Order: sequence, then structure tokens, then C-alpha cells
Amino acid sequence: MELSVFLAEALSPDQSRRNQAEINIDIIASQNFGLFLLNCSKELCDESKQKGIRQIASTIIKNMILFTEKYKGQWELLHRDIKTEIKQHVLSTLASSDKDIRKAAGIAVAGICKVELPLGEWGEIISILCQTSQNENIYIQLASVTTLGYITQEISTRDLNDEQVCLILSAYYQILNISNDLDLQGQTIISLLHFIPFTKRIFENKV
Repeated sequence: MELSVFLAEALSPDQSRRNQAEINIDIIASQNFGLFLLNCSKELCDESKQKGIRQIASTIIKNMILFTEKYKGQWELLHRDIKTEIKQHVLSTLASSDKDIRKAAGIAVAGICKVELPLGEWGEIISILCQTSQNENIYIQLASVTTLGYITQEISTRDLNDEQVCLILSAYYQILNISNDLDLQGQTIISLLHFIPFTKRIFENKV
């Protein structure tokens, strides 16, 4: 059966069907963890799929990478090509016109960052999001700023270097200085509030 069928069952109001779906999902994941996450990322970025399926696919990606004891540490062991493809699918979903789907994708990105940034991996995600925060597409701008906020909630201040901190500060400044979109300004301020602890050492170094 297709993964989307099990994901749909996991959304069922019937407890027994949800329980069976969770068992089936775990069986698939245990057989090939990398392929399972890749297929979840494909479900997430597929605009033709039901919204709930896409959202639960995102939740599963983050939970299995970070919180499911059985799979802890397995993300780090996956082949680089598999991880790259998963990231590409998740990042592409940030361009969705649906606010809830953009949020789901941002949460998945932040989950991956919680593992990778402390290891010195996927550092380019910061420059990517700072660049896309200036995109002409308002949905991409909103998703980029929101995701930066999610990331800084997940990681420690020591996980970003001074250059990355300055990039984010510059991105926020440009938005607040140039954009007239109230939603974007509001989301930028929210993200900035989460980001403030990261700026402490920058300002201390300038004193």
C-alpha cells in the first residue's frame, strides 16, 4: 500500500485504525529509514495530496529524527545523497501558498537543523533562508522568516557563527526597513524576538 494510505489512516477519528496505521508506519520506517523519510518528504511537497497528510508527514519527519527513541541517531547515519534529497523536498514546500503547509515545512526544516547545525552541517541553510526572505514572492518571504524563527527556537546560540548571526540580522533589518506588508513585518518581529539571544555576543564584541 502507498504511504499516503497509512498517513491518511493515522488521521482517522477511529482509535483502532490510528493505532494500526502507527504500527504499519513503524514497520515501513524500520525496514528502510532513509527511504521512509524520503517518501514522507515527497508526501509533504506534493501539492496534490490532502492537507492533513502533508502535515502529518512533516510531523513524522521531525519526530522520528528527534524524539522517537528507536530511530534516534539514524538520521546522522543516512547517506548524504538521501539527506540532500529530503532537504530539497522540504525546502521546496516553503513556497506553498497554504500557510499551514509552509508552517509544517518550516517545522521539519528546524527539526533537521536541530541535529545538523550543532555538528557543523547544513550551515548553508541560514544563507539560503536569508536570501529567500528577500524573494519577490510574499509566501516565500513569510516562510523564510518563519523558518528562521523556528530554527533559532530549536538550536543553541553556540550553533551559529558570527557571520550567520549577522546575515540573519541583516535580513530582518531589510524586511522591516523596506516591506510594507503587515503580515511579513509582524512575522519578522516574532522571529526577531526568538533570535535576540543570538545577538548578545555580536553587540558585546562591538562594545
